[in-house]
Amino acid sequence: MAQRMIHYLIGTRLLEEMPVCDRMRFLLGSILPDAYASRRKRDDTHFVQRTPDNRVYYDSNGFHARYYDTIRQDPLYLGYYMHLVEDIFYRTYIRKDRHLDIFGHPDAVALLHRDYHCLNRYIVDTYGLRNEVIMPVDLREEPLVQEADFAIEAFLEEFDRDFHETLQEKTVFITEAMLEEFLSRYYGQIKEEYIHVLQQNEPLLQAYTYAWIRTGG
Repeated sequence: MAQRMIHYLIGTRLLEEMPVCDRMRFLLGSILPDAYASRRKRDDTHFVQRTPDNRVYYDSNGFHARYYDTIRQDPLYLGYYMHLVEDIFYRTYIRKDRHLDIFGHPDAVALLHRDYHCLNRYIVDTYGLRNEVIMPVDLREEPLVQEADFAIEAFLEEFDRDFHETLQEKTVFITEAMLEEFLSRYYGQIKEEYIHVLQQNEPLLQAYTYAWIRTGG
């Protein structure tokens, strides 16, 4: 999955393409799937599906079908949907385009998260980002938030700290150049999906076509 700051960056760029009625709710939705209470709950917040033939995929289509009417009306749900779309393309880039066997490394998760902390400063400075996200007082009442075990308050505190990151070290897996390459390759498709859903309320992306064989990663 892409780091939350990449999702936030893409969210701000999409809003430049076509704004929505509530900018903050869209940006919150664009990072909300990563507010899982534990890594064991990550699949729930990302609507992961597993098939009998051992394939796995982020079910953006299932999410869209479940919240069909709400996506049209509430940018929080549209932002959440776009997060799933972005993770589909990000995983494709990391594992199929770049052939990174991240999960073959014994300290993969810790090192990957450290890479993301190193990249935060670059993303914030390069793109001039600022934190526009706050937690709505009634967020816990949203049907979406009932889908899984979220730790939203702690997550948003961590997210705010991302904007003040000072860690400057050489990354192990994900470099600044790779981030830019991912955006260059896939932002156009992400934008196309966003605009089509806004205008037609129907997805172009078929998530299952990006399914992968479960190998432990």
